[in-house]
Amino acid sequence: MPKAQIQQEQRFRYTARDQSSHAVITGEQSGENAHAVRMALLRVNLIAENIEEIKDLRTVRTNAFHTFLNKRRRLARRIKRADLFDAIATMLDAGQPLEQGLHHLSLSNSKSATDKSMLHILRDSVRSGVPLNQACDMLPDWFGPIDVAMIAAGQHTGNLAESLRSLSALHLASGDISHRLITALVYPLILLMAACGVGLFLSVYTLPQLVGMLESSHSPIPFLTQLVVSTGHIVIHWWFIALPLLIGLAFLGTKIWQAIPAETAVRQFFHRSPLSQALIKSRIALLAETLAQLQRSGIPLTEAVEVTAATLSGKTLSALLMASSQDLQEGGSLSSSLAQSHIFDDEFINLLHMGEQSGELSATLDRIAKRYHRAATRTIDTLTALLEPVAVLSMAVLIGLIAMAAILPMIEISNAL
Repeated sequence: MPKAQIQQEQRFRYTARDQSSHAVITGEQSGENAHAVRMALLRVNLIAENIEEIKDLRTVRTNAFHTFLNKRRRLARRIKRADLFDAIATMLDAGQPLEQGLHHLSLSNSKSATDKSMLHILRDSVRSGVPLNQACDMLPDWFGPIDVAMIAAGQHTGNLAESLRSLSALHLASGDISHRLITALVYPLILLMAACGVGLFLSVYTLPQLVGMLESSHSPIPFLTQLVVSTGHIVIHWWFIALPLLIGLAFLGTKIWQAIPAETAVRQFFHRSPLSQALIKSRIALLAETLAQLQRSGIPLTEAVEVTAATLSGKTLSALLMASSQDLQEGGSLSSSLAQSHIFDDEFINLLHMGEQSGELSATLDRIAKRYHRAATRTIDTLTALLEPVAVLSMAVLIGLIAMAAILPMIEISNAL
């Protein structure tokens, strides 16, 4: 096996409050993760207020890079994980042992070498007595915190197949909105690339000949023609400088945009745009569905909020959930904590509050997830219906400009004659 079966303990620095004397205590504690440290402190009558991992400064950048890379890989493998969990659940329902089911999946000819390697690691781990959740935890580029937590809960309750089916449904739902957006953008991008290819060909091979004829006849070169030719020249001869420059400008623009306070008029204008609202609703739907699945699996709300925060892509939303987890530990409610943010509207907060009051939080979160997912889907469908005509119109304008850049020199040449 390429990874150790026993996870190495890490050192954490904590600030905690004694439940009896309410005194604030600071110190260090070893544990597999922050949750394990928090549970260890609770056993000695301490409520953790802040827990920070003590990192080796030499490996902070490397760890941050690998964390980012693993997260990107997990996103790309979301559908594969959903299929894997569904297949394992089906085999377990049929009475097949977990190890044997993993072995049969690893023999499938439809699996890639990477998929088979992952299945071999899981199979060998389970065969040697390692629980499935710990085996998944050894593959962070495949499985995230929510996978590990729900599989552990399923093993604890003896209902692993149901937990795996819930995970499969969750991963399929989380990729639905992004899949719709990507599918809608494919056709416009193909049209745009075709138009840019035609323009590049004309600017490099056809228009320079017309420009040369104008220069030999001492005729003025139209501005549009000169602009198209110069653009093509830059793309062909200076792409290795232009491309990093564009990427750098895009990165800088993103950082500047993130630094603008959310309360400003510009941010509020884009926040109210249909696309922004659809993306926000889809994230809220994913958050609600994730919390519902974790609650249904028997995971405490505080831990469920922390696990959900680790799986979300937005930094703002993740930080908000981590703050909510601290409020829950201090006896607060999730609805009152989330109400402090502008991300969640009054409808979400009211529904969440009613779910907490009625004691049916997981069912309420399920209804919230379905409602917000439907709203996001309707908006995305409307926007995608508009993308095709906009793409066709944009391509027509671009081709028209390029054609005009070719016609204007011909008019100048005919006038010169």
